[in-house]
Amino acid sequence: MEELLKVLTEIRDLLAQQQSQEKLGFGPAPSPATIFINRSHGGVWYRLDSGNPVVIPEPALTCQLQGIGFETVSRRDRETSKLHIRVAADRPYILESGGTTQFSRSFLAACATFLPGALHNKVVTIQPVPGDDDSVLFCRLFVNNELVRAAEVPPVGESEAWRAIAKQALAAVNSQ
Repeated sequence: MEELLKVLTEIRDLLAQQQSQEKLGFGPAPSPATIFINRSHGGVWYRLDSGNPVVIPEPALTCQLQGIGFETVSRRDRETSKLHIRVAADRPYILESGGTTQFSRSFLAACATFLPGALHNKVVTIQPVPGDDDSVLFCRLFVNNELVRAAEVPPVGESEAWRAIAKQALAAVNSQ
């Protein structure tokens, strides 16, 4: 048993060493690629390639959560608040969703169920899920392949309750 534990420890150390090494050769830039989460282009998320939307067909993204935050960005010549979810996967990504969308709210509510720091650098799976209305997307968050269920999601109009949920979610992901 002791020898098996030693071999498993060596394998774990070799895998960790291999993962920490930079891949040599041509590949994507280390700057994050932005993925937009909405249903405006026939899918649930897309990226831009030379300004043209390219739908991402995969239903979910398994990644490590690096951080979340709200950013004010200019879209269609107006300032708007967006939720930015910074993740590491096959490359760094910024997942962008409207700051008050159902997707953002369901993502934040799921993250808020965790203690501060509990989700930082954790492997999670994020799945945008279409609602009945063509404009609505929800978010399913899986941790350790288990669906995270938010306790109680307040109505959209309760801004104080949502601020508290957002604060707890930010702490769960951003605190180390």
